[in-house]
Amino acid sequence: MSSEKTPNEVDMSDVPAAATPSDQKNKKEEGSTEVEKEFAEEVAREVSRLSAEAKAGGAALHSALEALFLLEKRCRMGEAVNATRVVAESIVAVCVESGDYALLGSNLLLLTKRRGQFKQVVKAVVQAGGGRAGGPGGGG
Repeated sequence: MSSEKTPNEVDMSDVPAAATPSDQKNKKEEGSTEVEKEFAEEVAREVSRLSAEAKAGGAALHSALEALFLLEKRCRMGEAVNATRVVAESIVAVCVESGDYALLGSNLLLLTKRRGQFKQVVKAVVQAGGGRAGGPGGGG
């Protein structure tokens, strides 16, 4: 036998060792905290600005809600659970403060039916606005 490799042989010395599931989980958790940190400051700044803007009502309310929904989508797509929850709760708060319960109901529905929405976000949104969706007397 010669030391030369046949075309069917593979040199395994260049192949990296397979990552174990626990290694992958640790990397994902580390990545999640980094993503959360990246979004946290921006979310805090934007939520306070847009919430104040929404208090003007009318067209300002709708443009602020639109911007909050865009921020919610960015956080959700970035897999930043806490940031997504904060933005979603602020959307509910803006709707409640406006007194427009039809708007609150439609936005609750939008937030809970979003594709890929986090369970923690759905739970927080329902707790924050679920009892108010029917109007000032609560429940629907």
